[in-house]
Amino acid sequence: MEKKEIKKTGGEALNRELKNLKEEKGKDENPPKWNSAKQEEQTNIIKQSIKNQNKQILFILAGIVAIFLVVFLTVLIINMSKNFQIDGVKFQVVNEIAPYKTSLPLMFNGTKVNYNFYLRKDPRKTLKNIPFNDSLILTPTIVFNSSGDLTCNGSGIIAIANLANLLEVLQFNVFKDKNATCDQSRRYTLIQIEEGNKSEVQKTGPSCYTLKVNNCEMLDVNERFMLQVLIEANKALK
Repeated sequence: MEKKEIKKTGGEALNRELKNLKEEKGKDENPPKWNSAKQEEQTNIIKQSIKNQNKQILFILAGIVAIFLVVFLTVLIINMSKNFQIDGVKFQVVNEIAPYKTSLPLMFNGTKVNYNFYLRKDPRKTLKNIPFNDSLILTPTIVFNSSGDLTCNGSGIIAIANLANLLEVLQFNVFKDKNATCDQSRRYTLIQIEEGNKSEVQKTGPSCYTLKVNNCEMLDVNERFMLQVLIEANKALK
């Protein structure tokens, strides 16, 4: 009787050991769920970190592109403001007292050279502000006439001298005659300069022009006439 109880007790112990081994093995093969959740959380953290880094890189690249575009557009605008055209006449802004430079290809001693001309007023503004609504027809001989006090602290003298110089370079014969009037036969072109209520250029005959000057805008009006001469000369020289 005692022997049977001993055997039974030993068998139960062995069964418990086997059961414990199986449980331990099952634990190794099936790790706790909380470990898997923790790994997934760490993976998500890493993915979010990478995503944030990518966003930062994109922001940096976008900033670099934006800075490049601003610099490019600034340079472009500056160049456009320094180089422009009016009816085919090219102008360049230079560092001179008369900062608006243009040139015409003229013949001198059998050689074609670019002759430079300089304007003191922005030709884009004089074109807009000083009306000249008729055609320009010049004869080989051009006569100047003026009335009133148009010295305008010296700017009047400079304005007339610059206009006369342009016409002489273009091979016109330029004279000054206080008694000259508009010649309907077009033997000469008359340029009459006088004070007016509005600065403008009026065509008063077949080849007669009156330069009306208001508020001593001598440079503005004369350079508006010069601009028209340059436009027509540029067309003729093409």
